[in-house]
Amino acid sequence: MKKLILFSALAMLAIAGCKKKEDGIEGTWKVTAATFTPPVTINGTTYTDAYAYLFSQACVQDNLFIFKENNQVVEDEGATKCNPNDDQQDFATYSLNGSTLTIFSSDTTVFTNVSVDEDNLKGTINGDFGGGVNADVQIVWTRQ
Repeated sequence: MKKLILFSALAMLAIAGCKKKEDGIEGTWKVTAATFTPPVTINGTTYTDAYAYLFSQACVQDNLFIFKENNQVVEDEGATKCNPNDDQQDFATYSLNGSTLTIFSSDTTVFTNVSVDEDNLKGTINGDFGGGVNADVQIVWTRQ
């Protein structure tokens, strides 16, 4: 009987240790895609792929966003900095309310239509790209 109880307890621990990853925002994320809606024309070039326009530099592509449980978010510059004098990390706070993600730093950034699953975090931001060009950009972060 003791063996059966011990085996049952070990089996329960094994099952608990194999639970699915959380679908929450907490964790480390990297921007992997971005899309303009509608496509925008900037200096005579039309863009649909916002990633190619906004994240074209290697020093931006390796940045990580670390969302913590205490509503703190850290932007880590990654291995390559655009400016060697930049801080390695910038700190801000965030709020996730339904499908709206707000990041509070020196500027407040609001993402709408936010969805998160085990692998991806998606959100839309509206931006002014100069010359009267205004568009939504859907950003996709991939969990690292």
